[in-house]
Amino acid sequence: MTAIAHAADYSAPPGMASPREAEAFISRLIHDPAFVSTGAVHAQADGCWWSVVHPRAHPLRVWRTSAPLGYGRTGLELDAAVFTNGPMMGKRDGSGVKITRRSAGIMFAGLPIAGIMAGLLVTRLWPGLPSPFYRLCAIGGAALGGLLAVCAVFRNWIPCGAIRSMRSGIDDNRNFDQEGDTHAWFARWGEDFASYRIGTGTLPDGAREGLGGLILLVRSFVPSSNVPGAPGFDRDFAQLSEKTGVVAWGLLPLRRHGLDGVILVVGSQHLDCRAITAKLRLLGVRDAVAMDQSGCIMMGTGGHFMIGPPPLYRQAMQTYGLCCA
Repeated sequence: MTAIAHAADYSAPPGMASPREAEAFISRLIHDPAFVSTGAVHAQADGCWWSVVHPRAHPLRVWRTSAPLGYGRTGLELDAAVFTNGPMMGKRDGSGVKITRRSAGIMFAGLPIAGIMAGLLVTRLWPGLPSPFYRLCAIGGAALGGLLAVCAVFRNWIPCGAIRSMRSGIDDNRNFDQEGDTHAWFARWGEDFASYRIGTGTLPDGAREGLGGLILLVRSFVPSSNVPGAPGFDRDFAQLSEKTGVVAWGLLPLRRHGLDGVILVVGSQHLDCRAITAKLRLLGVRDAVAMDQSGCIMMGTGGHFMIGPPPLYRQAMQTYGLCCA
């Protein structure tokens, strides 16, 4: 298993209230023996889990779940320096209705009732049967309706942006409802820090590893804003910034420390995008994106979870993730 240490010395919140304190926090992490020896270090601080990764030692790559309910297990089996969940996903039912909490609730209520009615209708074809048979038909109809609801709601979700991985042989351009045009992407073209890029719209051609369907948090040192007309205003951010539960990836230039830069991953089950963006800005992150939020968030290292895994029904909706292996 990859020898990646947890920087236990930083378990107490560092109180990053100023750029100087933020600089000290990052400086301690990249000079930690774990980072010097392995190229990755982890810390629980300031209400978040943090991972700092050297891009050459552990290049970014896209991973794909190995089984419908094995999303979390696949992450553990990567033996990666850090792994997280991936992009936002979408789905429409057979009638073309977009799956939301409301439509899913209607399905889970309506299909079992329809199953019960169908079961009782079957009993009318054979009058005079023992009464237990009627109950069994009703129960069987409800169970079948429930199974149909599970399949209709949780199977075959589509990423909201293109997914590409040369290492894993992935080239998925399904792009649910063409939402990738309004979301952000994160990709690399090589292994140097300079080859890592974050942008908005469609994932560009030629990327060796990358995915769309993400939420833009920082672009060229300008934090995203939910205020129309303000610098950095982003419609995605405005709609999603107040949802708690965030895992974000950022690019942090560090020439002053003898490095071109590092990959910074931060996750919290209790903070929202606004709070995470404020922390990333204080640290001097150049660009950053958030993965799918709330109950979908997941973050781990090697064979251990820092955050997650998501509930099984959320895992059934997920397919892809990011890692530094």
